[in-house]
Amino acid sequence: NWLFVGIENPDEDTLKATQKRQNTHRSISESIHKIMRHGMIVNAGYIIGFDGEKGDVAQAILDNIEATAVPVNMVGLLFALPNTQLTRRLKREGRLDPDFEVPPDKTACQCVAGLNFTTQRPRATILKDFRRVVEEILRPEKYFGRVLRLALMQDCSKKRLKIPFRHLLRDLRSLFRLTKKMGFRKDVRFYYWQVLLTCLFKNPRALRNAVSLIALYLHFGTFRDFVLDRLDSELLILEKEGDRRLVLKPIPPALQPALSVVPTN
Repeated sequence: NWLFVGIENPDEDTLKATQKRQNTHRSISESIHKIMRHGMIVNAGYIIGFDGEKGDVAQAILDNIEATAVPVNMVGLLFALPNTQLTRRLKREGRLDPDFEVPPDKTACQCVAGLNFTTQRPRATILKDFRRVVEEILRPEKYFGRVLRLALMQDCSKKRLKIPFRHLLRDLRSLFRLTKKMGFRKDVRFYYWQVLLTCLFKNPRALRNAVSLIALYLHFGTFRDFVLDRLDSELLILEKEGDRRLVLKPIPPALQPALSVVPTN
């Protein structure tokens, strides 16, 4: 009952430019809510770093995430993959990194190794927008708030899955361990009990889904700190050295109007 939906960007012009027209001419939040109401847990994907992005992309994504009430949002930096239309276009424009296929830190994580090309918007601005989104959506009050809203809108009355008794015992043991880890932790305990008790009394059939999403925050809290630390390090390098992509090769004509300052150091 988990479903991944690639929203990518809430801006229709950006979606059209990336040929993702199926996400346009509809209310994204209403479409997501329709799926959720049937008892499904939706995970959403967003990408930052598209050509033509507007300066308010971070706020637009944050607003869309809150409007959809999707708790788990995979937000990543655009990464040009081999043998794609995007890569061929960037290569024609002279914007593709020579070693674009190999991320700098040898990982395939879009959260810390994206933007393997010369961007239209200043790279530091994109990273700051990305940092803001990651930091805000994984705050405890934001994450647990979306979990609660999702759980309360779900209609799980038609579920036909019969869970064996031994699995129920396993789930109870897991809930006990989860409560020990989160039910008394200063930064999340209020939100933990708020979601658990509200769902238990108002929509108990959705409690299993809510607990599954709560448990994921054991990872997301640490993950957020890891990503923010990596982004801060990269932003510090950009502040000191500038974007070396703009120093080591000529700036494509199509990019020149979008760049107000070209680092020379």
